[in-house]
Amino acid sequence: MFSLKTAQQALLNDGFVDMEDTTVGDIVLEMERRDFPYLTLFGLKYCKRYILGDERIRDVIESLLDECSLGHWLRYRALPGHIECFRRGGKEAGLRVLIVHQFCKDAEVEIWHGSHLYDLPITEGV
Repeated sequence: MFSLKTAQQALLNDGFVDMEDTTVGDIVLEMERRDFPYLTLFGLKYCKRYILGDERIRDVIESLLDECSLGHWLRYRALPGHIECFRRGGKEAGLRVLIVHQFCKDAEVEIWHGSHLYDLPITEGV
């Protein structure tokens, strides 16, 4: 059962919240079948329905961010052996970004609890 308060605490403590939804894999598969047409009417409808139209996601966004803008809308490809850094700056940086990820079925993702609390060194990747 989803709880906004629990989601907020998870974001602050762990750096992420997992909103398990077994239907998301099929939704992502439909996008994949269409070659991820983000910059089309289908892509806009997808975002509206499955991201911004998801009340849980919208509630979290609205509760944590005063102003919100969609800054990045794309599909990441697998980069085995690489680590993707979405945010840096540690505790001093505060909450600056909220990322919504949807994963296809059988995707494998490793997330480090609390890594958002550290100012981690980064290097340019591929």
